Amino acid sequence: FTTKEQGKGSGLGLSIVYGFLRQSGGDVGIDSTPGRGTTIRLWLPPAAPHCSLERGPGPLPTVLPPRRVLLVDDDPDVRDTAVALLQQLGATVHAVGGEAAALAWLASGGEADLVLSDVMLGEGGDGVHLYRRLQQERPGLVMVLTSGLPPEYHARRSDWPAGVRFLAKPYTLPTLASLLATDVS
Repeated sequence: FTTKEQGKGSGLGLSIVYGFLRQSGGDVGIDSTPGRGTTIRLWLPPAAPHCSLERGPGPLPTVLPPRRVLLVDDDPDVRDTAVALLQQLGATVHAVGGEAAALAWLASGGEADLVLSDVMLGEGGDGVHLYRRLQQERPGLVMVLTSGLPPEYHARRSDWPAGVRFLAKPYTLPTLASLLATDVS
């Protein structure tokens, strides 16, 4: 259940957090008092003493090919974080908040090797519509769709493009490095 309008987010954030906590053996408590605010407490079970911590992905590639990335995300915090991570990996990044701004930037001569766009852009349009438009107007331009929701959720859409590349949020430096290391020609 969500009170959000179609295309303005799923409203599933708290449900996803609750599901993750419960499947991990944890719980969540919420206390809300009008005029005083809300307190959310998250409980996770401690790791067993004999559990070894898994190592993360291997080291980042030492040299990545130079990439020009057009980042499309309506959330300024997510956009700023992604820009910082991509720049840390040596990419040249132009970031915009929506579909129209991305198309306008490209039409004005902006150049990108890769477009990384959120699926749900709120007031800023729709990543799938942007994908379809760029497939028609710039078929050689690589586009990757991204979301905090799994691709199976979006695949229920009748216009979901078969075979589209997808990157899950939250972004990590290794996943972005892997994306930049992939041949985009």
